[in-house]
Amino acid sequence: MAVHRHRFAVWTAARAVSRNFTSTAVVEMAIDKTDLRKFAEGSKHITAKTWREFHIRACNQLIKSLKQSNAKNPSYGRAAKIVAVYLKASVIIVNNIKDDKMEFIHPPIDYILLSALAKHTKIHGLRTKKWTQLNKTAYWELVELIGKHDLPLNWKLEEWWNPAREKK
Repeated sequence: MAVHRHRFAVWTAARAVSRNFTSTAVVEMAIDKTDLRKFAEGSKHITAKTWREFHIRACNQLIKSLKQSNAKNPSYGRAAKIVAVYLKASVIIVNNIKDDKMEFIHPPIDYILLSALAKHTKIHGLRTKKWTQLNKTAYWELVELIGKHDLPLNWKLEEWWNPAREKK
């Protein structure tokens, strides 16, 4: 079962960032060079500090691998979305028990989520953020900005994410 969950999580992560970016095979290769699968399948207690350290390490590993494979613009924002979608598919959706990781795993930050948050929370500047272009500093500043508005920066924030409401 774990291998099937891993394959599905890889596929969903690759599809989430694939538009004019790279192939599923390249994303899979990059994911396999990180500890994402080990993190998803493990039961180690984590804290906000260890989550942030893991996130930064995983994103940096993804960026390095994606650059080596000539992916187009492997930014921290794209890597963060790969991490988020992979963990959403492999941890959040399949977990029906309380898991420390679920309190820290970020939702996939993209145009749909940022636009909805801008509309419903009145946080200024969210609509102009280009998630595909975020560097590490800009990503974590965005995380802090959202956190300052008493919003949960975990799977619960996805109540605002609805692709059916996306404006074309």
